Amino acid sequence: LAMAPRGRAGGALQQMQAACAALHLERVGPGAWQALREATCSLTLDLQVDVEHVSVAHLQALAAALRPFAAEDAREVTAEMWAWLAGAIGEGQASEMPRLRALVAVLAQALGQPGDLVPPAASAYLALLSADGADQQWSSLFQPTIWRQMLCSLRCLRRADLKQRRERGGEANDEADQAEADDLGGDDDREGAAISSKDALELLSQVATFCNSRSLGSSAEATGLAVEEFAALAAKPLDDAVAKQAARALSGLVACAGGREETRRVAAAVIRAALPALLMTQERLTAFQGAMPKPLQQARAVVLGMVCGLIQSHPEALLTPQAFKEPREEGAEEEEPQPARKRTRKRGGKGDGGKDDDSDEAEEEPAE
Repeated sequence: LAMAPRGRAGGALQQMQAACAALHLERVGPGAWQALREATCSLTLDLQVDVEHVSVAHLQALAAALRPFAAEDAREVTAEMWAWLAGAIGEGQASEMPRLRALVAVLAQALGQPGDLVPPAASAYLALLSADGADQQWSSLFQPTIWRQMLCSLRCLRRADLKQRRERGGEANDEADQAEADDLGGDDDREGAAISSKDALELLSQVATFCNSRSLGSSAEATGLAVEEFAALAAKPLDDAVAKQAARALSGLVACAGGREETRRVAAAVIRAALPALLMTQERLTAFQGAMPKPLQQARAVVLGMVCGLIQSHPEALLTPQAFKEPREEGAEEEEPQPARKRTRKRGGKGDGGKDDDSDEAEEEPAE
């Protein structure tokens, strides 16, 4: 019975090795890793890595094989996994490349081109980042280019700008209004969407779960990009579910930021990015006829709940020292402040034979 958990963990390691073997990591060229490190921001990513043989089933099997390694009770076999991934691929042109770098390059290439491989490749990459001990390999695992590609694939969850109708006289004005509405109705981020909205919503949920369990490390650029993209989704979501998942991701970025100063910095960036949704000014229209549109009100409600949750969860980082008081232990009695005392001078009365001048003798009276 004592060997049962170890056997299950060992089986997970074998499944992970089999999933990597199906990806044919030996086909990754020696220049793929350097190309990944030097890649710039673009809608597509070309690392000269052949992924024609990679299928959705292969990437789904890899993601499923990696998920058990996120559990803390599998640290022993997780160490074996990292040791195996650190080894060289084997004979061939990429024999000097570690398996980990080859695996990350394959996932990056699958994420970098629109198609059905994007959702399972993103799931596998998040499962790899969530594995126990990933922080020890973070410099190789977390690549800003892959993170950027993943966040850009979620832009199809943004809604188009709202259309506004104005009542004016004359056909010319009606045509102008229609032209203005057409200009505002387009959404450039939908053009060339890498994945469908359904797959993107599922991926957003996975990214939000990852942000609530792992920190992005010391990469301020990756954190800033995540705040910007999630805030845009929360301000202009396709539906309420998108706004809630984006708000959950923003809360996770703050919760896993690290120390007090880093938490304060990330929380300030989140609130600053969420201000257009709070003020309902995310649209380019100057004014609305009648009540505010329902999409703006829904986005404001979700973002407002997120901001209130941040203040409740992190008061020491967001409130001023005067407004925040450390919670006292139960049973501790609050000491009553002692009244201040002021010094007064005695005066002698003429009728009592005293002198009508100030005396050096003084007494203390409690201050009112």
